[in-house]
Amino acid sequence: MLGLALLSLGFLAAALAAFLIVRAGGATPRKRWLVAVTFGAILCGGIFYMAIGKPTMPDQPFAARMAQLRHSDLLSLPAEAIEVMLQDALRRDPNDPRPHAFYGRVLMSEGRYDEALRAFMGALRRDPKFADALAGVGQSLLAINGAPTPEAIAALEAAIDAMPPDEPRRAQIGMMVSALKP
Repeated sequence: MLGLALLSLGFLAAALAAFLIVRAGGATPRKRWLVAVTFGAILCGGIFYMAIGKPTMPDQPFAARMAQLRHSDLLSLPAEAIEVMLQDALRRDPNDPRPHAFYGRVLMSEGRYDEALRAFMGALRRDPKFADALAGVGQSLLAINGAPTPEAIAALEAAIDAMPPDEPRRAQIGMMVSALKP
């Protein structure tokens, strides 16, 4: 509602300014043309805003937006919304390694491998034996370097050691490690 009131006041001020400039005397054709173009630009901008903007939509505080995001399906959210949710989870519980590792996975899917590596390393600072983060470090290093490195293979092997024996990903990562070794 405040946005609509401010927009209305802006139009009123522009119209009043145009009227005063023209009525001030000595309004040459050049001044009238300038006033008309300025007023036309303001009017077009306002109409464009009314067409695509939502001036009557109430402001929504961050907490309300976060609550709305938490109750929605994660798969239907855009990557930016997931990133905001993860950053909020990181702020709420900075010692939990899971949001860091999940954030790393999101960054990996976007091809932001350096940032993903930092997120996985953040998870490992909170829990040095966290298997998801160890696997993420290995995969990030593989993506960054474009080839297997001893550090990447060591991180993947550490992830295998940290996983329980019945973990399905353990076999997948094991096959990856055996294929990467020369």
